[in-house]
Amino acid sequence: MRRILLWGGKAKARIIEKMIIDQKDKDVEIPFIYDPFLKQLPFKSSAKFISSSNDLKQALPEITHFITCIGGEHGYARYKISCELEKLGLKSVDVISSKAILDDIENKGNGFQIMPGAVIHKFCSIGDYCVVNTNATVDHECMIGNGVHIMGGASIAGQVEIGDFSTIGTNATVLPNIRIGKHSYIGAGALVNKDVNDYEVVVGVPAKKIRKHEPKVDLSFFKQ
Repeated sequence: MRRILLWGGKAKARIIEKMIIDQKDKDVEIPFIYDPFLKQLPFKSSAKFISSSNDLKQALPEITHFITCIGGEHGYARYKISCELEKLGLKSVDVISSKAILDDIENKGNGFQIMPGAVIHKFCSIGDYCVVNTNATVDHECMIGNGVHIMGGASIAGQVEIGDFSTIGTNATVLPNIRIGKHSYIGAGALVNKDVNDYEVVVGVPAKKIRKHEPKVDLSFFKQ
């Protein structure tokens, strides 16, 4: 029996909970949803909602696996929190929609989240705790780092390299053979036709740098 903790209590947790329920796997259940930043869940769930570090510690003996339900530009937080949960002895769970297409992925990391309509073509390499959202496409021989989020409708052409913890915005397009640095953010609808440096935010057609990206993550709840 896999008893899964969902870390995060907003829209992504709601979606992932429903995806798991729809799989109708009798050996899987979700006893807890944890979010230290909420007082209550914004949706109905059969799982018990917990929000304090003490509640999490008490729940740990009843949990075997986890899914970190953090989207948006928070790939660095998703990755770091997942690593902390691994240290507590929990195992990550992949969430892959039955309506996604994964075609001979060469290397796949842990904690993969692939939404409906997503397509990942041949010989791609995907790091740990990545999200490929609804109807996003990743063409052949791409290298995707850890904690990357490719948002809905984004199109990644062949042989693109995306560095750790970067975000590709909704409906953005990245042309072939482009390198996107780590911790970068590609704005919605952007057309990326040249390399993007580490920690850059780029927007527009063609995409241009507007500022530096400064990712932050709060891990204080693991120290309480």
